[in-house]
Amino acid sequence: EVSATKNKHQTVLEKLRTAVEAVKLYGTRLEVDRTEVDLPAYILQTIQSSVEHSRDHNDDSADDPEKEREAEMILECYEKFSKLMQNEQHEEAALVAANSPKGVLRNIETLLRFKAASNTSSSERLPLLSYCEALMESAPAYTPISLDEAIECTKFILQQDKLSKLAYWIVQGYLPSSTAIARLLYHHCQCFSGCDCGAKSLSFIMFENCEAYKEAALCLIQQERYMAFLSFGRKVDFTIQDYAKVLCKVPSMKFALVLISPPSPVFTVFEVMHLLLRIEHTEVAINVFKEFAKMHKANLSELIHKDECTGEDTWKGLVVALQERGHNELALNMVSALTVKAALVQAKKALLHCPNDLASTTKSDVKNEEPEQVTPGSSCESLDEQEESCSGTGYSSSSEESEDELDDND
Repeated sequence: EVSATKNKHQTVLEKLRTAVEAVKLYGTRLEVDRTEVDLPAYILQTIQSSVEHSRDHNDDSADDPEKEREAEMILECYEKFSKLMQNEQHEEAALVAANSPKGVLRNIETLLRFKAASNTSSSERLPLLSYCEALMESAPAYTPISLDEAIECTKFILQQDKLSKLAYWIVQGYLPSSTAIARLLYHHCQCFSGCDCGAKSLSFIMFENCEAYKEAALCLIQQERYMAFLSFGRKVDFTIQDYAKVLCKVPSMKFALVLISPPSPVFTVFEVMHLLLRIEHTEVAINVFKEFAKMHKANLSELIHKDECTGEDTWKGLVVALQERGHNELALNMVSALTVKAALVQAKKALLHCPNDLASTTKSDVKNEEPEQVTPGSSCESLDEQEESCSGTGYSSSSEESEDELDDND
């Protein structure tokens, strides 16, 4: 009789030890569809398999009291959690699950169970809200929650319009950094101008932590924090192409003027015009030029004469783009100003190569001796070469198209 009792206890302890492993496997085995499998049934199945395996292999391993106690606590916790959920005592169940031993109930399956309960609950305080809060309040004592859990929590809290609660969790580091969460925050903002709700500030934090710098830059621009954007661009070493992609994503006149204004312009006004015309923002391009000319109290010819950085490809592309969009007069005036500028450049280069005593040559000297012949442009830098030397701020018409990092279908 004593022997039979001992064997019975041994079997129970083996089942308890196996239950611990069953719970762990439940959260990690890929071949199990965790949203469909019932946890108690899975535990019992695993226990039965383990006992049969031990019997077949005569497993006589020594008992571990610590593991036995741990297994008892896990099963007691799950039994209590199941009972509370059945009785619709969701707040108490949320606390039990969030503070479960070894965090065995802190998983996506538990969250989905609370989500399902929220769909049928008549309570003012939804079960999923109770669980999300309990999950975050106990976060410092456990390993970080999974990305799936974090995304579900973020979606739900945004639906409940509790952005301040989400902000606290992000600042405290309770949510993992993720571009998926950052995009949820970005698209949550419905502010007409700037961002008064704070969602884009939180989105910026997430994007920067993920090193998604162009998306982070967009958050600053949407908040109309232009100087912060320029500082951020220098900090993360933005290239000309990076600035161009961001402008393509936010083709506003305010932002364009920031990129061409002193003291450190990123583009020339004509480069910005060309870029905006290429993405079919003709009205913005024309308004940027008019506003820039007004700010500098200069006409088209004067602006072209002072410009030393716009490349020849950009000039050609800009003229063609203006003609294609019906701005023939502006295109013609631009060609005229460019022709005059090119002629002046060539004349200046030719004069630099004339003999030093040419100015003192008399009319008789001219009759008796022909001056040295100079072919225009034969030994001076062409307009193309002059402008290519300023390629540090140039933007080629063949540069890469703007990427859609924040596509709504993402």
